[in-house]
Amino acid sequence: MVAGEFGEVCSGRLKMPGKREICVAIKTLKAGYTDKQRRDFLSEASIMGQFDHPNIIHLEGVVTKCKPVMIITEYMENGSLDAFLRKNDGRFTVIQLVGILRGIASGMKYLSDMSYVHRDLAARNILVNSNLVCKVSDFGMSRVLEDDPEAAYTTRGGKIPIRWTAPEAIAYRKFTSASDVWSYGIVMWEVMSYGERPYWDMSNQDVIKAIDEGYRLPPPMDCPVALHQLMLDCWQRERADRPKFGQIRQHAGQADPQPQHAEEDRRGGRRQAQHCPAGTRKPRGVISRRHGRRLAAGHRHGEIQGQLYSCWLHQSRGRGPHDSRVSKDRG
Repeated sequence: MVAGEFGEVCSGRLKMPGKREICVAIKTLKAGYTDKQRRDFLSEASIMGQFDHPNIIHLEGVVTKCKPVMIITEYMENGSLDAFLRKNDGRFTVIQLVGILRGIASGMKYLSDMSYVHRDLAARNILVNSNLVCKVSDFGMSRVLEDDPEAAYTTRGGKIPIRWTAPEAIAYRKFTSASDVWSYGIVMWEVMSYGERPYWDMSNQDVIKAIDEGYRLPPPMDCPVALHQLMLDCWQRERADRPKFGQIRQHAGQADPQPQHAEEDRRGGRRQAQHCPAGTRKPRGVISRRHGRRLAAGHRHGEIQGQLYSCWLHQSRGRGPHDSRVSKDRG
C-alpha cells in the first residue's frame, strides 16, 4: 500500500479464533532495524492500544515473536484523506466536507481529553474508510502530557512538518493541544481545497517568515465564511486564544454552507483576508486548484498563489513587486 519511515504497509486478512475474518492493514518494520527503531515502532502501537474512539484508527494487534515485527490495524479502504480528496476533486457538498471535519475534530477532542498531543496532524495522517468515516492515525510523534490543561511537551530534535505546525512549536519546540488546534486549522484548509498543498510551493523558510509577519491562508473556493473564520481562529498567534476541540466540533456543525464568494458578493465585493500586520494587505480573492485552472489555463495553481503571496510580501515590506522573488524550493 505504501512505504513509510520504518518499513512498508500492506493489506491482508486476519482470522482470530472465534471471530470472523477481517481485512487489515499490516505495518512491518524493515530489515536491519536498530533497537531504538524497534522501540519507536512498537511505541506507536502501545499508544494506539490505549484508544477506543470511532474517529481514531483501531489497533487489532502486534506481532513481535517472529520477523518481521508487525503492527496490525483496521483496514481503511480509501486510504489517506489528502489523496482521497485530490482523487475526488469537487465531488462532495459543503455539508459532506463539514461532516469530515467534525469527525476529525471528535477524534482530536478524544485525544486531548486523554492528555495526548498528536504533533503531526495533517490530511496525510487521516485515513478514510468505505463509509467515508475519517480516522486520525500515525501516532509516531504523539506524546502524553501531564494531567494539566497548560501542560506542554518540549522536544529538542527531530523533523517538524513546518506547514502544519504552530509558530510556538516551530520556534520553541513546545507542543500542546493548542498546537494541535493550529494543525487542525490547516487540515480544515486542506479539506475545503480538496487536498491542495498548504502554502503551495513556498519554501519552508518563506512559510515561517510569512506566518510570523501575520500572513494566513486565504479561503479556498466555495468555503463558507464561518469555516474560514474558524480556520483563522485556529491560527491565532497566542495559543490561549485558539478554540478547544470541543468548541471546534460544535462550531463546524453550525457553519452556514453559504460559500465565501457568495457571501462577499452579497456584501458588495470581496473582503480582504484577515490577520494582516498593520499597514499591509493580503492577496485578495478566493482561489482553489480548480478555480486556478479556470483563471489561467496552462498555469500551475501554486504559481498563481505564489504570485499573490509575493505581492502581499512586497507590499508589507514596502518594496516593488520585482525587487525579489519568492523561493520555489519546497524546503
